[in-house]
Amino acid sequence: MNWKKPVTRLALLLTGLTTASCVLAEGLAYGISNTFNAVATLPGQDPELPGHHDSDEIEGVLLALHARYPERTEVEGIGLTHEGRPILAMRIANDIADPGFDRPDVLFIGGTHGCEPASTETVLRFLVFLVVAWDELGELVEDRNVWVVPILNPDGLDYFYAGGPLWWRKNRRPVVGARWRSTGVDLNRNFPLAWGHEGGGSSPNPDSAMYRGPEPISEPESRALHDLVMRRDVRVCFTFHTFGNQYLYPISYEPRDPEDIQFYQAFCTAASELNGYAYGNPASGMIPVHGRLPNGDFDDWMQGDRGLADRSIYKTPSLSMTVEVAETLGATYFEQPDVNLFFLETVVPNLCAIEIADDPYGAIDSLAERMDRIDARVYEILNGMDGGLQAVHDLLLPGGWLHDEGRLAYQKMAKARQRAREWAETTETKR
Repeated sequence: MNWKKPVTRLALLLTGLTTASCVLAEGLAYGISNTFNAVATLPGQDPELPGHHDSDEIEGVLLALHARYPERTEVEGIGLTHEGRPILAMRIANDIADPGFDRPDVLFIGGTHGCEPASTETVLRFLVFLVVAWDELGELVEDRNVWVVPILNPDGLDYFYAGGPLWWRKNRRPVVGARWRSTGVDLNRNFPLAWGHEGGGSSPNPDSAMYRGPEPISEPESRALHDLVMRRDVRVCFTFHTFGNQYLYPISYEPRDPEDIQFYQAFCTAASELNGYAYGNPASGMIPVHGRLPNGDFDDWMQGDRGLADRSIYKTPSLSMTVEVAETLGATYFEQPDVNLFFLETVVPNLCAIEIADDPYGAIDSLAERMDRIDARVYEILNGMDGGLQAVHDLLLPGGWLHDEGRLAYQKMAKARQRAREWAETTETKR
């Protein structure tokens, strides 16, 4: 089965744009975003877009998956946002009672930016497929710990759904002395490696959509992800964003290739044969969406071996890439985003990354053959499920067991939290 479809590569910004002109364009985008909201097809505001989830609904899905498959899943709260929402990760493994420190970890992340819900929905569908089809996937996933964080920035996502600015990337932590749009930090500019590097790919100005924060890992969301990585052996990591149908690999903050360029080029070439995605980094000529080279981003930090800027804590280097789903900006905001298609386009490379995590370089010469084999397996599994290629998506729609059980699971959890709050308030009053 070949998921490939034609890809149109649009040059969104000319390489000659200066930092000042980019900032001006950014400001204009924010200035008209509220007007756009009146006409944009936003998932949280449009009932014609079923199968999209706010942070509460995502929590319910994770709880429902765990309730059905407790032997292979665990849900872990890895942190709390400024507004008190849990940052949740699910680990999937053959024997979940075993912490699995002797097995390689593979990590998938969605929803780093609030205005990119399609990234969350793509990762969520991959998570559902992994859990439901784990036994059928067999040797592809055995002896692995697969970690999935469907929504890293739940405050930003819920703010976007509630009618916040159309291009709201950041989290929601207030910035002292903030102006009207100075709340929040761009989480993908808040990691230690090359934080604040020259080149305009992040900003010290809280007004900027790419405000990097007062210091590295200053935010509860980036700190939660940092701490998860520091205690695990993550070999391969994919972070999902929108848009562009691209695989973007390090190095991002300056135009040079990483030591692992041979792997990245081989993997992306094989993946592109299936889904038609473009690939590269600044050194290869790929143009970042914002016209500048990102710095302090997650992929670059994962590629390196430093944990903290003072080198007091080290981490295992990881092969890490950004996956940009959705072909155009319009496909994310003004059209009905086909998140099931995004899942189908990326599921095979994701599974390949899991399979080769123990020895990525040993698999370089067989990546194309592996992806063809995995592609056939995925096609067979999906067509054996009710709904065929729509099966995973349908589970998340009203009437699907995951949707219905997820709502009940979240309602039960919300009631328990309310009782805990009431008990705490009563205890405090008695004191």
